[in-house]
Amino acid sequence: MVTNPDTQSSTLTGSFTFNPAPSLTGVSPNSGPVVGGNLVTVSGSDFVSGATLSVGGNSCTPVTFISTSQLRCPAPPHAAAIVDVSVINPDGQSAVLSGSYTYRTGPTLSSVFPPFGPTSGGTLLTLNGSGFSSGATVTLGGSSCGSVNFVSASQLTCLTPAHAAGAVDVVVTNLDSQSSTLAASYTYQTGPSIIAVSPGFGPSSGGTSVTISGTNFVSGATVSFGGAPCSPSSITAIEIICTTTPHAAGTVNVVVANPDSQSSTFASG
Repeated sequence: MVTNPDTQSSTLTGSFTFNPAPSLTGVSPNSGPVVGGNLVTVSGSDFVSGATLSVGGNSCTPVTFISTSQLRCPAPPHAAAIVDVSVINPDGQSAVLSGSYTYRTGPTLSSVFPPFGPTSGGTLLTLNGSGFSSGATVTLGGSSCGSVNFVSASQLTCLTPAHAAGAVDVVVTNLDSQSSTLAASYTYQTGPSIIAVSPGFGPSSGGTSVTISGTNFVSGATVSFGGAPCSPSSITAIEIICTTTPHAAGTVNVVVANPDSQSSTFASG
């Protein structure tokens, strides 16, 4: 209503609306990577089309107006921190939800143990580092590592998948899609194979130097003759030299076992 000094007036009914101020009740997801980019949905009430959003003081654009109770936008980049989320309607009224969003740094993978295992998979792998999150996934050479167990923010365990022989990258990926790669940190190994044993006999008192020829022998491999250990003095990928220990007379199997538990048996060797 407008009133002149002479008291004459004019009224335009329903021509102005007092809008309520917006309110913020939740942010989902409530965390994300420092590089930003993940879609954030803000819940509340009395949002107006054209409202703007900021996360940690940085503009979140473009804003999608879903309804008067929901807005969405891709989070802007920000340093690692717990930050406020705010909304401002076109009429200048605003709302702030303090400490409602957390920027997280990505994981860092520093070591993998053991560093090798059989091509058949099934090795319990321990991954050490920092910044791991519950629900993180692990891949080896692009294949998923099964039964991932979140031990702590600095340690995960999982069971290696089957994979062709060779060195592969190990990758840890958190739920916010941030990841860390440790290049060529795990090696899939084929099992040993015994081709020949020379000499093929010796005294039951032991003490015979025996050469075992074959393939895929690995440093740390163990040798046994009929269950009795044969201590290696030399190991290469194709040859092991060891000295027999005492054993009862008779023909026995020769077994070579690599550190990854893969083994080869030369029957009656």
